[in-house]
Amino acid sequence: MFRSGFFTSDSWTINGDGFAIGNKAEGSDFLAKIIHKCLGDGAAEVTTTGFQVVKKTGLTCTVKPFFVCKNGYIAWNTEDTDITFTSSASEQVFYVGVRLDVATGEFTDDDAAAYATFVSATDVASAKITIPANAVTLTDGMIEDLRYNTAYCGQIDEYRETGIALLNELKTQLAIAIAGGIPDHASTHATGGDDELTPADIGAQAEMTAGVDYADPTALAMAANVGVFSGGAVTAQGSPNQTVAVSAGSVITPEGKRYSFDSVSALAATAADATKPRIDIVYVSSAGVVTYLAGTAAASPAQPATPANGTILAAITRAANDNTIATSDIGDRRDFITLASDFEDVNSVTENSNAFACDFARKHTKNFSFTIGNATGKTVTFSNVPYGTCDTILTIKATETAEVTWTLDGRTLVWPSGAPTLTSGYTYDILFSYSPLLGKWVGRAQVGAANA
Repeated sequence: MFRSGFFTSDSWTINGDGFAIGNKAEGSDFLAKIIHKCLGDGAAEVTTTGFQVVKKTGLTCTVKPFFVCKNGYIAWNTEDTDITFTSSASEQVFYVGVRLDVATGEFTDDDAAAYATFVSATDVASAKITIPANAVTLTDGMIEDLRYNTAYCGQIDEYRETGIALLNELKTQLAIAIAGGIPDHASTHATGGDDELTPADIGAQAEMTAGVDYADPTALAMAANVGVFSGGAVTAQGSPNQTVAVSAGSVITPEGKRYSFDSVSALAATAADATKPRIDIVYVSSAGVVTYLAGTAAASPAQPATPANGTILAAITRAANDNTIATSDIGDRRDFITLASDFEDVNSVTENSNAFACDFARKHTKNFSFTIGNATGKTVTFSNVPYGTCDTILTIKATETAEVTWTLDGRTLVWPSGAPTLTSGYTYDILFSYSPLLGKWVGRAQVGAANA
């Protein structure tokens, strides 16, 4: 059922004290201004399926139930709305959403509809649909989700979202503080012993529990990283056809939103081009939906860009006029969030090198190590450092005492406990975490065991 409002009362009076009385004593524009000041424009509950546009069958799409405000006027639909398009010999572009009639304060069409143009003064659009010439079936790749784009839609539950974002930031900062080192009384964490725990013991002690003295590696990774956390493998069918299977998994999007998704037994692919090869991708959309996106057919095709705030899972090479997808056609493109216990060395510098460079364009692992070989000054430079995407552990084995100058793409680095001086004979684990709240990188150093 579609509901909207508010409307101006056609009859009201003033009582003996001069106050307006009657059904809606003020006009609808008065109440609309109040609502607009409080909520702004946009849709509510877009983090679930609210106001989402999904393909159905043929050229039909479904607009999920929504609660939308525009200029303080409300459009509320509690049911799915189907919109059917007609095939055309030329490309068609539509904006799906609601449109406000400013003069009456009512929404046209009494429901969600498709419009050939977007009018920012009156429209709230949840999706842009681009239908190629002669297409007879909608695909996920034709539907661009606009719900998070404030130019077209945006969220009216901004205060709740802001509160959640602040809470998540607090959790992240707490995790960073927790990860700063092992307390002097760490021996109390080992049952029945006086042994002093080392960094290697973190996560290995069954008796240890999460608390102010211990940061669970999984929780820390999920709070600070983006990418694929688990699952999401894209595979060919046992008898290859024009579908692929996707295993259940979870991701953290570039926006920092976490989504878990169910397995997809047969994700439909777009038909191959008749004469030219193509590269397609499978990705998790900004709304957490596993999606197939066809690339552009060409003599030398290029992999299409992952849509904004999406998380890529695989690239699929499509030969011309070949509508079966084999295992050899699928390339894994998952960028996994790496837990502390899974770090590997990807670069090492030893002997007497004074400069050590870490290029973050080299994924997937984020752990680096090198050896201080003499007492002269050292410079460690990180390049291509992404904001807020990962923590970095740098392992240093010092054979001489040395001070190190740290550079992270010229960004500010703070040391809450002071920058470390590396003492001969010891190994150091140094954790770098980016703090969006501070707008700075935070560094902490933990002295490990003596060098073997």
